[in-house]
Amino acid sequence: MKEEKQISLIALRHCAARLVAAAVCRLSPHVRLIRGEATDNGFFYDFELQPVFTKEAFPMIEEHLRALLMEKTPIRSHTMMTENAQELFRHRNQPLKSDVLEGYGQLVNLIQIGDFYDECPEPYPESLQELKNLQLLDVKNIVIDGIEVIRLFGTVFHESRDLKKFLKKYQKELGRKVSRSTQLIEKVSDGEEFLEAKVLGRIEDFRQYWIKHCLEEGIAQISSPTLQRRCFLNQCGFDGVGEGEWVLPTTCAPAHFEYMALKKELRVGEFCRLAQSLEDHQLAGLFRSRCLWSDQVHIMCDPTKLLSELISSLHFLNKSLKMLSIEGQWFLNSYGRRNKRTFERWDLALKSLYEAWEQSDLSSFPLNEGDGGGLDPVAFVGPRIECHLVDSLGRRWQGPYVGIWVQAPTSEKPIIERSLFGSVERLIGHMLERVEFEN
Repeated sequence: MKEEKQISLIALRHCAARLVAAAVCRLSPHVRLIRGEATDNGFFYDFELQPVFTKEAFPMIEEHLRALLMEKTPIRSHTMMTENAQELFRHRNQPLKSDVLEGYGQLVNLIQIGDFYDECPEPYPESLQELKNLQLLDVKNIVIDGIEVIRLFGTVFHESRDLKKFLKKYQKELGRKVSRSTQLIEKVSDGEEFLEAKVLGRIEDFRQYWIKHCLEEGIAQISSPTLQRRCFLNQCGFDGVGEGEWVLPTTCAPAHFEYMALKKELRVGEFCRLAQSLEDHQLAGLFRSRCLWSDQVHIMCDPTKLLSELISSLHFLNKSLKMLSIEGQWFLNSYGRRNKRTFERWDLALKSLYEAWEQSDLSSFPLNEGDGGGLDPVAFVGPRIECHLVDSLGRRWQGPYVGIWVQAPTSEKPIIERSLFGSVERLIGHMLERVEFEN
């Protein structure tokens, strides 16, 4: 008997998003497709449709899903020139899908389910039966580029027992989230909320702990301008959030580099709020926040002292996480692009991070290489070691990290960037899953 090859869960979820889109097209033939994506705990698909639908439409969508599975509709794969694929979607009255392909490379992979076509990264399952453990979860109305969009959320697993286990956690998490969030925040909209006094108190506790550490290590604490010139941020390859000349920074790095050059400081740190350029599906902070509390320290050091500084930073991160009773998964990720001018710096940075890890008290933990990136937008150029926090639904969040800048415009010496907390709100959320706030 031929043994079936099982595709990865991420690949399965990409295909599940397209299967749901195929079912929605059967239910509403005039729907406009936009895009689907796999996430850490499931998938989503964006549509344009008037009138918009709610969860009350789920039974009808599920009926079409069952029909597709019972019909044993085949899955076919096509590779096309992107411009030909765009023409195909325009011909099928899907102009938004054609627009989405504008930023693709020369070739694009298309999945075909019956008479339904969509772009979808390979590989695909051998049959739709591999998608039978699929569950619709939620639907939201959002606005993207001035278009009112329906975002449909769902999840899928290889095994039914894994789906049942997830749904049990999901329902429990929903109840916990409602009961706690009503006491801790006042939501304005997605990405905007008022934090209540209990949350602010915990943030202040983290800030005082961070200040104590800065004093012990001789780190100069500063406060960067809230608004900065776009051209100034562009020097480090970043754009900021907002329109016009003055924008909100997404990192302290450009301001810190400038301060270090002017004041000849070698160790600079800041505990502040940073903006994030996010789409609605990109979660950051505790409450899908577009602005989060974080800490950043930059250390300029002689190459001969780089290894010892990295080991010291890793020891401190591990000590602090232990104090907070937090465990995570460790990853070595790289951000930004190499060029001929920075090849030597990249090699030095990667080698130093590897050596520091092996000589630190974290060496007993597995260090996952080249995976786990892309959880949130990252304003950084170079390799870094990150601790990813895993919530009760299995979603990963970027947490504490230490990395090496390979493209700092004001210095030829290595510059270490370190964050003890990552997003403070997310760290609090991670702790909230285990213990209640004190009354």
